[in-house]
Amino acid sequence: MDCSIAFFDIDGTLLDFGAKDIRPATERAMKALQARGCKLFLATGRPPFNIPRLGSISFDGALCFNGSYGYDSEGAIFSHPIDKTDMRKVIENARSLGIPALAATPSRSGSNFYQDTLDEYMRISGQVCNVAPDYEALLEEDVYQLMIGASPEQEAAILAGTASVSVARWWDRAMDVIPADSGKATGIEKILERYGLERENV
Repeated sequence: MDCSIAFFDIDGTLLDFGAKDIRPATERAMKALQARGCKLFLATGRPPFNIPRLGSISFDGALCFNGSYGYDSEGAIFSHPIDKTDMRKVIENARSLGIPALAATPSRSGSNFYQDTLDEYMRISGQVCNVAPDYEALLEEDVYQLMIGASPEQEAAILAGTASVSVARWWDRAMDVIPADSGKATGIEKILERYGLERENV
């Protein structure tokens, strides 16, 4: 296969849960791809400011927030923040259930109040449920993802009254809220457009 670009998730894929670095065999395989001219991109739910150094690999770029924001060495390739009205509705709905919402921008994140479940969720990727003293100011920035410590049964109530958001979930105790027309597959398509590549080369 003519591999021109490869995408890798971080948590549970390149990094085993709880591990601090990638396996040596994984690193060797990725370097072999790169030596053949294949671009290496991350595709993760993490924000840009929380992407770790993975061995000695120099990635060509990343797809963050489950596909809502992509960048390479030259800067942003695309940017699709959450609609402000729906964002605030989600936060209001979660609060009515006694659940905080952690909002994430490319440069920082913060929640409106603390929750053990959300803190446990954030710690999986080396973050914490930090309560933002300027939460309202944070919401005025471009927010690409909301992290919420809620069960699948609570999703409908949390999304009630919204029209442009959806849920990305990989843990049954927490959810990521992103734009409904986003997602990793959509983000990958945008990166392929940026480089003039076809899906057959991924």
